[in-house]
Amino acid sequence: MTATRTTARGVFAITDVLLAQVDPADAQPLASVAGVPGGGLVVSGDKEAKMAVRYLRGRGFQQLMLPDRQRYKGRNRLPAAHPFDSNWISWQRDLGLPVIMPDAGYVAATDLNGLQTVLRNSAAIPGAIAPLALANWWLYGAGLRLLLTELAQVSVPIAVIIEHAGDPFGANRILQGLLAVIRSGIPVIPLRCDTSAVGLLAHGALAAAYGGTTALRHLYPQRAGGGGTPGKESALWPAGLALHYRDLLHDAVMATPTVPRWRCDCQICRGARLDRLAIASTYEVRQHNLACVLGLRHQLVALPAGSDRVRAWSSWCRRGEEEHAAVNTSPVFLRVPPALRHWQAAG
Repeated sequence: MTATRTTARGVFAITDVLLAQVDPADAQPLASVAGVPGGGLVVSGDKEAKMAVRYLRGRGFQQLMLPDRQRYKGRNRLPAAHPFDSNWISWQRDLGLPVIMPDAGYVAATDLNGLQTVLRNSAAIPGAIAPLALANWWLYGAGLRLLLTELAQVSVPIAVIIEHAGDPFGANRILQGLLAVIRSGIPVIPLRCDTSAVGLLAHGALAAAYGGTTALRHLYPQRAGGGGTPGKESALWPAGLALHYRDLLHDAVMATPTVPRWRCDCQICRGARLDRLAIASTYEVRQHNLACVLGLRHQLVALPAGSDRVRAWSSWCRRGEEEHAAVNTSPVFLRVPPALRHWQAAG
């Protein structure tokens, strides 16, 4: 592949930004939380996403917004070699968005031509990032070696979306693969993450996106359908550094209601106990989740980049695992996310 270079108009101005990846219906409710220095939005969808971005831009939303058309997902997803839609590019440019996100398709396992096409076509667009919606084959073994070889020949920043039926970072080989991509020196913006978005910032990602719903925290394989259990909303437990179904979290709080681990000091909860989220509106739960993740981001970036941040994140994950162990002596069991252990080993 011929070496390609691009100059991104605003991409390096988003260093250490923690974005909220949202559906268009959530964009306005979550903009009040995301619209702080170091925050921003990835609005996911087609026409509705475009309308939401235009609306928020018109209302003076000052932080970064990326429109993700998601042509890489679903039963009718497009392959990576499919051409970008020039109209999708031009409306972003006309709106003055500092970073352009093309509408790339899905990079299947072994699809080298598709990978090269997305990288080459993205690099040709001033101010663009290259969206790489990857089969997780690309994050370990022969796939990772091939990916690193191709990335070494370009300098376009990449936005990485990883296909997996669950949390991709619950598989250590995938986490280690993405960290290898970050260490390669190319600017990386992982999208569709859970709390691991903060860990990726700690390890040197340019920016990262936390998914506001289960369906936006990874890319479901076609066979898996996906989007989480209908009617189930997850709430972030800050002390445990993990998302749990809010009804289960309510039961855990009620088993030991007086211990401090159940209090939340985010801007939404203001010291209240987490069992209240069992009957809160969906929007309020999602605002709480985002406020907590942004709070972690603010703590992290107050530290010097590099080993200080890595050590801090590792210690937070260790403490999160310890909090789970303490809770699991009660009648209610909260599963420890495997990623908490993998992050400790990485740090």
